Formats: sequence, C-alpha cells, structure tokens
Amino acid sequence: MQPAECNDTGVRALTDSDLAWADVALVSGMLVQKNYLLDILARCRARGVRTVVGGPIASGFGELPRYADHVVVGEAEELIGPLAEDLRDANGNNIECNLSFVPAMSAQRLVDGYPSILKRIYTPEAYYERARRRLARCHPTIRMRRPFSDYLALYRSVVKQGIFGEARASYWKFLIAAATRYRHAFGAAVTLAIMGYHFHAVTEEACRTD
Repeated sequence: MQPAECNDTGVRALTDSDLAWADVALVSGMLVQKNYLLDILARCRARGVRTVVGGPIASGFGELPRYADHVVVGEAEELIGPLAEDLRDANGNNIECNLSFVPAMSAQRLVDGYPSILKRIYTPEAYYERARRRLARCHPTIRMRRPFSDYLALYRSVVKQGIFGEARASYWKFLIAAATRYRHAFGAAVTLAIMGYHFHAVTEEACRTD
C-alpha cells in the first residue's frame, strides 16, 4: 500500500522536495526516534502537509496528537477505512472551532459555547464512562504479543496519570475495571486512558488560550 514514491529516512534524509509534492505524510517509528519524528512533523506542518503517525510510537508517546494531525493506534486493516474518510473530510482537529457550515443558531453563540462543551465531554469522569462503554463492546478476535513499547507506555501512564495526575482516582477506577471486567481489552483500555489524558490536557490549554 505504499505510494509510488516512498522515502525511507534510514536510507536517505528527507528533503524539502520530498514534501513539495505530498498531500499527506505517513510517518512511523519507534519511541527512541521521537525527536527525529517530531522534527519531520514540524516540517510537514510548516508546509501545510497533513500528517498520519502509526507504529510503536503511536501508543508509546501520549502527547503525539499535539504534533500530528492523525494518530493511528491499532491494526491498519481495521482503521484504514475511517482514516481515509477522515483525510477526505479534513476533520482531524476537534479543538479549533472553525465553522465549515451555516448553523441554524447564531454562529458566534455556537463558537462561544464550544469550549464549555469540550470541557464537559473531556472531564475524566465523562471520558472514562464513554471508554468503559467502548470496552464492553470490544471483543478482539486475534491475540498478539505485545511489544516492549506497550509495557513502557503503561509504566509511563501509571506514573504520570496514576501517581502524579490530578484525576488519579478516576484513572485507577477505570484501570481496575479494565483489569477485572474487560481483561480481554486491557491493552485498548490503556491506550484509551493515555488518549483521554491528552484530550483533557489539550482542551484545557485551548480553552485557556481562548
């Protein structure tokens, strides 16, 4: 599924001409390559090239969505359809409130109320409740051996969210439920917990900026 022109940065350095023809940059790598990948993402963003990141770093670096337009966590075969639709519709950002339609109500009122909606839906309690409902519907049919980066992501999540996080009570309640009631989807639960931490942090930052 690679495009006709594909650059392996392990063989040849990424050049500006590589980005000049690209509509979307698909990036993958290990956690140890984080700084190099973030540099690539910054170059893409500066040139208006949309970015999609997958691979081990997608589940091992919780703040990745700050730098990429799309982060793919899971099997590509299951996610390629929704990802293609998202890229087609160009609706990867749910923080900036730029209307692409004419609302029935006052546009300014809608924009002004958007931050308060984000704050409510991304509170830890509301987010973890939605995550629990999702886990209840999750029934993976293939069991795969977990890479080391997944265990590292769990360790970092426990430290950042379970020990030092302000919402650690909600975090542990969710993680214990995942370990006891949704053991079949515990890996997905950890991923959701990390994503929720990011969504809450980005929402708080965006609302302060506004």
